[in-house]
Amino acid sequence: GRLFGAPFETRTAGKLLAADAPHGGRVMAGKPHVAYFAGMSYLPIPTAGSLAELLEVARRERAGWLYFSQFEMSARPELAFLGEPGVRLPGLEPVAFQRLQEGRFFALYRLTGDSVAAGQLAGPTLEAQLRRVRERPDDARAIADLGATLIHEGRARDAIAVLERGGQIAP
Repeated sequence: GRLFGAPFETRTAGKLLAADAPHGGRVMAGKPHVAYFAGMSYLPIPTAGSLAELLEVARRERAGWLYFSQFEMSARPELAFLGEPGVRLPGLEPVAFQRLQEGRFFALYRLTGDSVAAGQLAGPTLEAQLRRVRERPDDARAIADLGATLIHEGRARDAIAVLERGGQIAP
């Protein structure tokens, strides 16, 4: 029934996962649809916490894959940079990225299972967010996320400049 009406990206990603991991495994996602189409077990993405904490949950629960689409992005907007092509971070290996009709997209990552400290993610996360802002200079959400990361890293002066730009776009 309802799963067959699931967004097209979940079916496409599920087929890719099934081909790449024919013996199943665990996929972390916002909803179970992609796991169903892949013939895998589902592990929900934590609704709060840092990316390092998310990766720790995935490692502890033996998830092998991370699925990220507009649904996951709406639930965890601070991780929106994961929905961009070519993102490389410790603990995550990009496998596939597709933009589909009507602004839909998905990104698939293989989870390495490595223990990743927050400090290891700081530089690569900031670079991914900077790239996102450079590619979408009028995206207020991307600017706000970058500003929040800069504040978190103790770079208030840099954050103020970034957030002032965001305030001009979306007061």
